[in-house]
Amino acid sequence: MQTMKLVKPEERYRFSELLCMFKAWAAMGATGVVALIFGLLTVVYFQDLITMVIHKELEMKNGSEPLELYLEPPVEPITKVYFFNLTNAEKTLSGDIPILEEVGPYVYREKWEKVVDKFDDKNKTVTFRLKTIKYFMPRESAGKE
Repeated sequence: MQTMKLVKPEERYRFSELLCMFKAWAAMGATGVVALIFGLLTVVYFQDLITMVIHKELEMKNGSEPLELYLEPPVEPITKVYFFNLTNAEKTLSGDIPILEEVGPYVYREKWEKVVDKFDDKNKTVTFRLKTIKYFMPRESAGKE
């Protein structure tokens, strides 16, 4: 003879709660495994694809936009030059503490150009000399050049 055990409603609720939690953990685990596999595939294959696209788009061939931007960069750096005058030179020579007077800034805008000496398509190299042109900016400077 078989006896049936009566399950209290509280115990039934706990079992269904555990089952629901198990399903949630299983779903999260499956999602994690899929994300891990996708990530590994991305690292293995996508990196080569990106490298190939970058090399294709940034190729330094004659007349290309990347080469033109490299040879004549659109950036114009600003250089600020400060000088220091020694106001007590004789006293400094006899052991006194030097007193310095700051003069400046004298501001210059630079233009960089790379003058091509040799362009080698076979090795994909460019040999160049850097030409720097400085323009004095009197309005931003402390005085005349």
